[in-house]
Amino acid sequence: MDNQKLPTVLLTGFTEFGEYGKNVSEVLMAEIEANLHLFPNAAVVTRVLDVDYSNAEQQFDRAVLETEPDLVISFGLSWSIDEIRLERFALNIDDASLPDNTGVLRQGSEIISGGTLALKTTLPLPEIYESLKNQNIPVKFSNHAGAFLCNHIFYHGLTKFSDTSPLIPYGFIHLPPLQTQVTDLGRTVLTQEQLLQAAVSIVNASLQSLGD
Repeated sequence: MDNQKLPTVLLTGFTEFGEYGKNVSEVLMAEIEANLHLFPNAAVVTRVLDVDYSNAEQQFDRAVLETEPDLVISFGLSWSIDEIRLERFALNIDDASLPDNTGVLRQGSEIISGGTLALKTTLPLPEIYESLKNQNIPVKFSNHAGAFLCNHIFYHGLTKFSDTSPLIPYGFIHLPPLQTQVTDLGRTVLTQEQLLQAAVSIVNASLQSLGD
């Protein structure tokens, strides 16, 4: 197939923040870039966004402008989970307990003044879920993506793509921390190999929905 005819898929992660060290989503973006041959049915491009309310929006918008994607999926870290979480809704609220990497703390603030309270992902979550389960990759559904940068960029993206024609599917996926970051012996998280395998499955399942 001519590469020019392949759908363009934009994948985003975040830089490290706070006391967590490496961000699993940034590590995943590097793994994807090193293994683009695993995505023969798409032209995959990755971007890593700053954990910064203002810069993240600008970087996201610039990436969309530069790549003209047919599908966009964002990934981020959720420290407390041990499996992949498929986010159903983005909420119009910034209400974090931690500041972003520039020291900005947003609590009880609307992302878009007067905007819709909640926006639903446009990714085919049931198909993604089944694809991951069939490969024995731990996965759960989640009804909201928190109230920090992950939810912020999720809501921003859904708003941005709400009036595109044709629709550009967009959604957010939360990832557990890296194995090397988990010190509690009782926790079992995904290996980097499993995370890459999951990303391939998520992209492939999402691609099948294009044009539906």
